[in-house]
Amino acid sequence: MKSIKKTLILCLSALILFLNACEKDDPFKDEYESNNSKSEATDLTLGSQISASLAKGDHDWYYFTIDNSGIIDIALIEITNNSSDMEIVFSLYDDQGNQLGSSFTGNAGTGLNIRLSTRDGSYYIELSEKSGDKEGHYSLKVTDQNANDDNEPDDDFSDSKVRIITSIPANFTGTIVADADANNTYGDFEFYKITVNGNCTVNVTVTPTGSDMELNMEVFDENKDSIETITGGEGDVVRTVINNTELYDLQYYVKLGGLLGDSYNGDYSITFDD
Repeated sequence: MKSIKKTLILCLSALILFLNACEKDDPFKDEYESNNSKSEATDLTLGSQISASLAKGDHDWYYFTIDNSGIIDIALIEITNNSSDMEIVFSLYDDQGNQLGSSFTGNAGTGLNIRLSTRDGSYYIELSEKSGDKEGHYSLKVTDQNANDDNEPDDDFSDSKVRIITSIPANFTGTIVADADANNTYGDFEFYKITVNGNCTVNVTVTPTGSDMELNMEVFDENKDSIETITGGEGDVVRTVINNTELYDLQYYVKLGGLLGDSYNGDYSITFDD
């Protein structure tokens, strides 16, 4: 009996050593495992690239944190697929675990580049292989683009977040980094506040730099009631005239948004003159 027990112990010890050796030699077990769920997600350093692997049926989770003092910005997520037959599936979640948008699937051997509009907070990335029965290596990098202009934040009516026009004529340049219109209410709007003297008019002209951006502009009175909405086509200049027919000065707001085209060029210039 003792001999049998001894033999069993030796066999088990050998099996454990064998399994440990297999685990160490597994080319698809990387240093970031176990990161198979949101709660086990690996913290990414912005701007630094990591190299990792997907085993069969594997799910790799990562997260990164944006802190831009409330400014809307852009993060570029770059996934390089180093395996010719692996189809990488990318999914994105907020800090509460709610999926943001739809998942993206790359073709076999093809990586993914995702341009993400960000606000302050943490974002979670889930990577997997489409079929679940292929494995391979990949690299991942998240970069904060610092793409917005120096006048941010200027995205609502409050005086702390609006550009105040103190004299006429005036000319400004800016950047819209994320789609902003009636259907994209959390986009990167730009707000301007101007005082128009009694019985005077002010011309407002907005010119996009990119030929494929569609600008939109809405004018509000000092009570923040909408007066007029103007929408342009791709590359169009949008214009309006603010006409104060009263005998006294009045304040108005200009809310500027835009839909970015394939070039993602949201630069513009805006002019106020009489």
